[in-house]
Amino acid sequence: MANGPSIHHVAITSEFGRIEHVRSLTWPEVKEIWRNNEENLEHWKKYWESQGHNSWEEWRKKSFWRFNVARADWALYKFTDPSESIPRLKPGLFRGWKKLFYGNRIYLSFAELMENQDVINYPPLQEFRGFLQKLDQTTIIGLYDSYENITVIEGMHRCAAYTVSMHQGQPLPTQFYIALGLGKERWLSRMLYGLSFV
Repeated sequence: MANGPSIHHVAITSEFGRIEHVRSLTWPEVKEIWRNNEENLEHWKKYWESQGHNSWEEWRKKSFWRFNVARADWALYKFTDPSESIPRLKPGLFRGWKKLFYGNRIYLSFAELMENQDVINYPPLQEFRGFLQKLDQTTIIGLYDSYENITVIEGMHRCAAYTVSMHQGQPLPTQFYIALGLGKERWLSRMLYGLSFV
């Protein structure tokens, strides 16, 4: 990262719990993390094919453009205590999530989503809880904006499922990492909070 990780690391630690900088990342490395998290999942394949796309990359190209990911400085971080940090993260304004769960609120955290019983009862999250129980570690993808929020752009179901388990007193052992894009400009905040994601 151009300005070094320590500046950003100090800035995000107090707000989101203990977060340990691991190393800098390039956007191509982040893209491969994203690909590995999604490309081989059958439900995503069915989704992008239903939207007329021939491949994962063709489908996600619009998201890459929308998030303008090439303009962010990327780094890998480890959540020292996921139970402290994951519930504080902000879920992205993805259209399906917004329609089902957000109402008129856009500055929700995953912890605040637990106020909605529909989230807790959402069947895919129950499936992801079982999925997480089998994982030693997982890497989500997020953006750190000029309002000092961390917004998840990949890994929504994992973060929500983890938070549901915490809410119900059944913490999961999964270790979380995050590939974090550090934006220096207001375009990131306008994009994250002014519009719905696709």
